[in-house]
Amino acid sequence: MGLRYKHWTFIRTLTYFLQRVEKKIVGTSFFEKRYVNIMYKHDINNYNQFLSVDVLGSEYLKIGNVKMTSLNTLEDKCTFLYIWEDIFMSYLYHNDSYEKSIFSQLDKFLNEGLYGYQDENIDVTIKSNDVVIDAGAWAGEYSAYCACKGAKVYAFEPSSQSYELLERTSALNENRIIPIKMGLGNECATFQISIGNAAGNLIVEDTMKNDDNTEPVVITTLDTFIEENGIEKVDFLKADIEGYERKFLEGAKSTIQKFLPKIAICTYHLPDDAEVLETLIKDCNPNYKIVHSRHKLFAQCLSSLPFDH
Repeated sequence: MGLRYKHWTFIRTLTYFLQRVEKKIVGTSFFEKRYVNIMYKHDINNYNQFLSVDVLGSEYLKIGNVKMTSLNTLEDKCTFLYIWEDIFMSYLYHNDSYEKSIFSQLDKFLNEGLYGYQDENIDVTIKSNDVVIDAGAWAGEYSAYCACKGAKVYAFEPSSQSYELLERTSALNENRIIPIKMGLGNECATFQISIGNAAGNLIVEDTMKNDDNTEPVVITTLDTFIEENGIEKVDFLKADIEGYERKFLEGAKSTIQKFLPKIAICTYHLPDDAEVLETLIKDCNPNYKIVHSRHKLFAQCLSSLPFDH
């Protein structure tokens, strides 16, 4: 990813590559037992604490009142254990508060940080009846949280393996989650996506590349999707799409200008993400107030009036 955008040094790119190689190796059958027993024994117990069984005997995960699909593979379980606190820590242990003092304390130790933020100026949190765009939904863990809060979610996940998990989560949430087997970017096209990294799949911008490590996926723009489906409001944008966040915003310009949604978006994938993503949002409407955390950007428009370019 670093080499693709030509922003990272060779050493930084190599370090990222080795981290991914390590993650892939420990997901093989040979290392599975050793990995669980030595590295994730305590964390697997954490996973098991969320397991519930429905009246038909099927397992699912119940985190507070949030319901999402159970996970079968070691890699998926490890991915969940890596990200669950970012989504559910405040919900489970801080009365679902994202007030600045609580946010700041949690942001010091969470892997990627919370997906909500609130201070005296902005309130970037999920409300009942919000219409949410979840770009990079994976198994639908964040979508399930939004559904539990009373929101309606359009959840985008282009990877077949992850989309199957998302569909199962959708079924547990009374149709409040609408799974969409597409990615979001700045054009309507078909690309290859790398597979095998659970929630960390990457778009490969080489339409000729086709091997066992890639899968063809459909990419659309949010503006196109909103227009084609006659969606009348959008209240919240969430995006964690492995460096594709800027292209997502480029393809959502009309949606942002029209509906002025709250935005929570990751800024740690590319070195200049924080600056570039803020500029893209401000270009849509300069009345957006923006707050940066270690790994995310939160934005809310302080004027209900559209900006006339």
